[in-house]
Amino acid sequence: MNEFYHRGAVDLLVVTDGDNFKKPYGGQKTGSLSKWKWRLTDNDAAEYEGIKFIPDELGGNLGNFEKGVRKARLLYRSGKNVS
Repeated sequence: MNEFYHRGAVDLLVVTDGDNFKKPYGGQKTGSLSKWKWRLTDNDAAEYEGIKFIPDELGGNLGNFEKGVRKARLLYRSGKNVS
């Protein structure tokens, strides 16, 4: 597993069909943009309601969950139209 793609403050997610997404490099994170109340704010930016685990210590299993509005950026758009 390449640690370059795993950063604590960044989630790299790939939208596979216009709504469902998954983590491309390891991990089990999957979900739906509509369930996260995803809303576009620009052609390449969006906001969503999310929950993030904040560990008490680096790599720790204890910590707190923080709920809030998160920001997202479009890094790449395929030429394929999704209907």
